Amino acid sequence: MLNCGRYRAFFPLLEKAQYNTRSLTLTRASHHFGDLTEMAAPPTRRTMTPDEFQTALAQLGWKQSDFCRMAEVDKNTPSRWIKGTTPIPGWAARFLGMALQIRTLAALIEPPKA
Repeated sequence: MLNCGRYRAFFPLLEKAQYNTRSLTLTRASHHFGDLTEMAAPPTRRTMTPDEFQTALAQLGWKQSDFCRMAEVDKNTPSRWIKGTTPIPGWAARFLGMALQIRTLAALIEPPKA
């Protein structure tokens, strides 16, 4: 029985099941999709360090202002990341990674200079 103020709800399957929702979800999902135990916890992501951020900018030939223009962020944001005041979000690392890949692919299809 779930009591939320003046509303009450009865969930017979939940009353009989374990109260560990993660275990319950995995049990139900594995019933339908097979063994999902390795999917229980998402892999942890390592964040980009300020040095890696600066290296990626250098590899692209970008200044901080170029990154701000391309990523549409405030002009002070990269300096806060480099100083370590604010952690570098995952999207910034993916953005720079994609930009590096695009630069590499563009070099492969670019015609040779005469």
